[in-house]
Amino acid sequence: MPTPTSAPSPGERTPFLQRDSWGASLARTVVLFVALVCMVAFAVALARVTLVPSPASTEMIHTNLEPGSSIRAYLDQPDRFSILQQVGGNVLLGMPFGVLLPMLFPRIRGLLRVPAFTALVMVLVEIAQGLIVEGRAFDVDDVILNTTGALVGYVLAGRRLGHALHPRRHHWWHRWTRRDTPPQAMTVTDDDRPSPASAAAAGPATEKKPAAKKPARKAATEKTAMKKTTAKKTATKKTAAKKAVTKKTAAKKTTAKKAAPRRQGTTDPGTTAG
Repeated sequence: MPTPTSAPSPGERTPFLQRDSWGASLARTVVLFVALVCMVAFAVALARVTLVPSPASTEMIHTNLEPGSSIRAYLDQPDRFSILQQVGGNVLLGMPFGVLLPMLFPRIRGLLRVPAFTALVMVLVEIAQGLIVEGRAFDVDDVILNTTGALVGYVLAGRRLGHALHPRRHHWWHRWTRRDTPPQAMTVTDDDRPSPASAAAAGPATEKKPAAKKPARKAATEKTAMKKTTAKKTATKKTAAKKAVTKKTAAKKTTAKKAAPRRQGTTDPGTTAG
């Protein structure tokens, strides 16, 4: 399942290496290629340092499963250069993990994932040393020092390089620690922003406020009320039309009754002769 990512906030610029322009794509490809070459070179160097047999050390080495035992033995040595070589060398051996892993593998980024992955790899290397390589043995303190180096490398450089190359992941705790825009929100980069001349020609921009959606029940109630009002108006019009027709008919009848005696008086010959 892919890890969700969070888009930058409206006031935050998109890193150059994450943009869609051809220049950013080319720079991203070059950076990833250099990181891949460095990882291959580091893997070769790690194999030569840890998996090369050392027959002269067969009688001096022993398996160490007690955390801190070898580190105390290193610190008890009188020679400071030897202490720096043993402790500092193991720490430096793990630092490339913390720098290169976030760049090449986005899903391994994180303050816990990088040390955990480094510890897993170094445990496998130490097991191979103890089982296969002559003159070497498993030492849990070497794993601890290598993991510490990976954590230091991630804090110093790996975290920033990973954020520059890949979008930030959205974790469940971000809903309380920060307010990010949803992944579907579009971000405005420097390339997408209008120039000052075009902005001046376009005039002041007016923001359109989205219309608030009414609840379904309220909309249905309003629709029913409109239908009732329309039906009342229609009934009122019909009643008024019927009354007008009734009045008109009554007026015609009244006029006809008044006109009937007059006609009889003008047309009766017996009445005029007497």
